[in-house]
Amino acid sequence: MTKVNITYLIQKELRLATFVKTIGVAAVALVLTVPAALGADFKVYDGFQKGLEAAKSEGKPLIVDYYTDWCKYCKQMDTITFVDPDVVAWINENVVFAKINCEDENGEKTEFAKSQGVMGYPTLALYNSDGEEIDRDVSFIEPEKFVEIFDDFLNGKNTLEYFLKKLESKSDIENNWAVANKYRWRGETKLAEKYFNTIIEMDPVDKEDKTSESLFALADMKRREKVYDSAIERYERLIDKFPASPLTADAVIYIAICHRETSDTAKAIAQFGKFIQLYPQSEDVEYASRHIRKLIGEGY
Repeated sequence: MTKVNITYLIQKELRLATFVKTIGVAAVALVLTVPAALGADFKVYDGFQKGLEAAKSEGKPLIVDYYTDWCKYCKQMDTITFVDPDVVAWINENVVFAKINCEDENGEKTEFAKSQGVMGYPTLALYNSDGEEIDRDVSFIEPEKFVEIFDDFLNGKNTLEYFLKKLESKSDIENNWAVANKYRWRGETKLAEKYFNTIIEMDPVDKEDKTSESLFALADMKRREKVYDSAIERYERLIDKFPASPLTADAVIYIAICHRETSDTAKAIAQFGKFIQLYPQSEDVEYASRHIRKLIGEGY
């Protein structure tokens, strides 16, 4: 269960009430319903170069929001996180902000997104004013967490460099896991594989659940790189070694997705069917069923 910070919520309501009293109910309704991407609450630069020029001019770091039009979590960042008064205030005070669509008009990843190692959406990357990456987060970020995460990055905490230094003094599973994921979400696959494989060697029986998670991550990286045969092999390795892992169900359905992406319709249908048979109570059964119908030509 998520612990609610009552003091934080009360303070936030008081600030919002003062805001409403100051500028009026109609105005605040507009601010809270228009996404920040439209420039309602803070300036948003279109593209990396424009954002970096502004960062240099203002002497501030740069946050780049890497998104796609189809990404629901990207939209939630716009409509939930980037209209939060605390987040807006922090952005205005501390950074320059830019947005970049990572796909071209054909739905293909742009060369710039590839060059920045964007592996998932939304990716929120923090750069210094010289354009050097400080760190990034790849996920939807709740408003209550946004300021904490990026304040930490600005203060040198929980960054790749931070965990590499921790790893020098203590090569345990926790620090290897942190470093592996930092490299993973920067698209530095070979380095990520090194640290994930170290975890697998350190805990072959998966006492801390990080070995099964590492196996899943190794497969996921190959899937994102569209190396589907290798991804399938890695998912199958996870299923064989740790059939009781909660990640096994995900591995089963991702194998089906890999077959679908390689246009192996028969194997995709069989694998989606296998998922439904093995996990009839899963919330993904409807997803699997829809894809079976589509693959056999019945549509969604």
